[in-house]
Amino acid sequence: MECMEEGYLAKIVQGDGAKEIKVGEVICVTVEEGDIEKFKDYKPSAADAPAAPSESKATPEPAAPKVEEKVPAKAPEPKAPKAEKASRSGDRIFASPLARKLAEDNNVQLSSVKGTGPDGRILKADIEDYLAKGGKSEAFAASGLDYTDIPNAQIRKVTANRLLASKQTIPHYYLTVDTRVDKLIKLRGELNPLQEASGGKKISINDLVIKAAALALRKVPECNSSWMNDFIRQYHNVNINVAVQTEHGLFVPVVRVS
Repeated sequence: MECMEEGYLAKIVQGDGAKEIKVGEVICVTVEEGDIEKFKDYKPSAADAPAAPSESKATPEPAAPKVEEKVPAKAPEPKAPKAEKASRSGDRIFASPLARKLAEDNNVQLSSVKGTGPDGRILKADIEDYLAKGGKSEAFAASGLDYTDIPNAQIRKVTANRLLASKQTIPHYYLTVDTRVDKLIKLRGELNPLQEASGGKKISINDLVIKAAALALRKVPECNSSWMNDFIRQYHNVNINVAVQTEHGLFVPVVRVS
């Protein structure tokens, strides 16, 4: 049974295998976290039991109707139709806890799902139907900003926390490899004469490595991102920090829009 409200299960009144439970009978008690202990020894009273239907009494025979002068009744004024209660109140979206969990695990924005529960509440079945129809998680790119925010699923948050703990508590070793850069040196030899002819400075191997890193980030934008706990911020521009040792100390300038 899908619960419509959030809370804590304080007491199970009807256990597994209970039969012939009457309509309106208490099966469990859900409360706020601070009230759990109050219902530790709770037992349903007779007042909690559903009331038995009252016996129908014999209807007395109606008395002879009095003759009265009939006055023409006014035509009933049409009533304005009641506005349907939406699943949202202001910025709040009403959804069952299970539906929220399922939406979070699948990066689904609740605002994009139409609820079919009471008063438009979003249920688990609504999320499953949305996913079955090809619904996908939405990324948010605010106008005028050079980044896109992508919501994080709960499993991704857990994975990130585990990786962080691993990095902080487990010793690591690093592997270095030799790379053949014959083509890179040849390219540098072709570019530097052009630089000298135009009055520019010579290009170093380090400069080409920085350019290669910038091109790689443009090709794989997922790596050009920041972890923001609830979402990943993926940047549209590539900015690279370069550590430079000078006679005045170490500087780390930023090469913007690389």
